[in-house]
Amino acid sequence: MTWIAEDPLLVWIGGALLFTMALIAYLQLRTSWTVAAMAVVAALVSLLTLLEIWIVTPREAVERTVRNICAAVEANDLTKTLSYIAPAAIAVRADAQTLMPRLEIRKARVMDTPVINVDGKTASVNFRGFIDVTDKRSGMKGGYFDDLQVNLGHNGEG
Repeated sequence: MTWIAEDPLLVWIGGALLFTMALIAYLQLRTSWTVAAMAVVAALVSLLTLLEIWIVTPREAVERTVRNICAAVEANDLTKTLSYIAPAAIAVRADAQTLMPRLEIRKARVMDTPVINVDGKTASVNFRGFIDVTDKRSGMKGGYFDDLQVNLGHNGEG
């Protein structure tokens, strides 16, 4: 039942249908139980929406991590960006340490719906990424699109 925790849209649609049915019953019968039915439907939809907010599924955690990585890159924060890169990924860390100080990054975005595969404490994310940069030395501006695969592992910090 992760679909309830992933997206509240089905809960809202079901709640709207049930509330409409209770409202029609109230308009026809004008009884107290129909008012109670509307209140129960509203309370149930509210409760399920709050559960969706409170429950963070592994897929949502991965989406949040990818957004945080993009925010760190876009803020030109080398230290925070490096905190997302595994110490064993020497080539990627070296690229970040070489290129980020030379570039002013204006945008770092996920351009499509990421394909997320979660397997226990690891996950892989495939998406089309976009970065908009300016070279600090020459002032040259440019954007770059690429298909990316990001492999994530749980570091034990939450």
